[in-house]
Amino acid sequence: MLRTLFVLLIATPVLAGCVPLDQHAALREAYNKFDKDRTANQAATQAAKSEAAKASGELKRAQQEARDLEAKFQKATQETAEMSAQLDAAKKELAAREKTDEDRARQAKEAKPAKGAKLPSKGKKP
Repeated sequence: MLRTLFVLLIATPVLAGCVPLDQHAALREAYNKFDKDRTANQAATQAAKSEAAKASGELKRAQQEARDLEAKFQKATQETAEMSAQLDAAKKELAAREKTDEDRARQAKEAKPAKGAKLPSKGKKP
């Protein structure tokens, strides 16, 4: 019977949900530490999410700038190609004009009589 009474005395606080005061203080301290860590982790998670969102926004902006620069580069390349074509056409035209001028100068030189040669006179028939 004494043994049954001893078991009942030990089991009663456990069955009733009672915790000895020294265990209660330790559990409260552990819970407070856990709550403090959880709050710190939540704040760190929120800060990380905020930084990730900021970095994502910066990445999108940088990608848009890269696309804009690529478009400008393609436009500049196209303009350079067009200007090169115009320059080549202008060079060909200049070369053709120079050749025409040289031909005219040669024809004019051939048409001039040599020094000392007599020009045919006007009015006299040979």
